Amino acid sequence: MAAIEYIKTTQNQERGLMNECNRLRDASDYARDAQSTIKNLQTEIAVMQERLRLVEPGNPHIYGAYTSEISQAHAQAQANGQPRQFSLPSMNAVPPPPQHYNASTTAAQGMQGVEYGNAPRHH
Repeated sequence: MAAIEYIKTTQNQERGLMNECNRLRDASDYARDAQSTIKNLQTEIAVMQERLRLVEPGNPHIYGAYTSEISQAHAQAQANGQPRQFSLPSMNAVPPPPQHYNASTTAAQGMQGVEYGNAPRHH
């Protein structure tokens, strides 16, 4: 009887370990994907901040802790004569060029999707 109970207990433990292993594998895959996404987003933020710095060199473009960190790293790298930590994509890249904001034409046309005054509203 003791041997049968031992086998049943061992089988239950094995099933539990397999379930835990599968759960940990899924969590590991999720963490790996999340880390890749975070790295991609950090690179995008760094590239956007660099492009903003080129457009408006007098503005530090600090919007939070991460952009502050990037700005400090950039200042230190410039002081030490080191190259940037990331590379900007080619200007001939596939995405279309950004559309520049023109306050005069936007104000004359009004904002799209926003209703002003007593205009009839369709529901």
